[in-house]
Amino acid sequence: MAMAKLRKKLFSGTKDTGDESKEIEKRMKLEKERQKKTIRILLLGPGDSGKTTILKQMRKIHDGTIPSDTVDSFATYIRQNMVKYMKILCVKSIELQIPLDIDDNQDNQNEEDQIDLEQSREALATISIPTSLSPEILKHIKLLWANNGIQETLAQRKKFQIPDNVAYFFNERLDDIVCDGYVPTFEDYLRIRMRTTGLNQEEFITSFDGSGTSFVRNGQRHTKIKSLSNTQTNVSSTALS
Repeated sequence: MAMAKLRKKLFSGTKDTGDESKEIEKRMKLEKERQKKTIRILLLGPGDSGKTTILKQMRKIHDGTIPSDTVDSFATYIRQNMVKYMKILCVKSIELQIPLDIDDNQDNQNEEDQIDLEQSREALATISIPTSLSPEILKHIKLLWANNGIQETLAQRKKFQIPDNVAYFFNERLDDIVCDGYVPTFEDYLRIRMRTTGLNQEEFITSFDGSGTSFVRNGQRHTKIKSLSNTQTNVSSTALS
């Protein structure tokens, strides 16, 4: 892309001074040198095999920041997923006929938070998705998450599909996530699961020699990758669980 812009300016028919032509030639030479040092890696694999996670890990190693244009959208997405995760647990606890132990929650209840567990489970099991994380829904989530029945449902996660990040977000991050000024940490960004399709590209400047590495993730099995014919390495990922 950068080379094309330079050529367009060089051969546009406009009269350039000698200094301008030399500057363009210099920039084209530098761009060629940069491209020579760039290693293009194509990540391939089925859904949920960790391709996006690899990209995030590379960003953590070489950059360490969340893309600025995605911070707000990630905050909203994470909040919505807290509701989605609890909905899944409630639905599956009913399907697996796992009872909710009310006695285990007596110490957690007070005059301000007297919510019937079965009503809370029914409310979350039938809630529409996506839904924002409101104070009312937060009450239901906290009460249910503290219950042994919901914990037992999560322990049987091999029987249904739910991300492995549930305990992290509910145990360590829930109170921060509900705050108005919540900004996702890099750990939140790394752990949240977001389904992606098509081609996604990340570019990093490696710390050891200043050269560039371009990771291209193919998230669609039948996507044509003619434009990626100049990749030096293909990496296939697969889920172990």
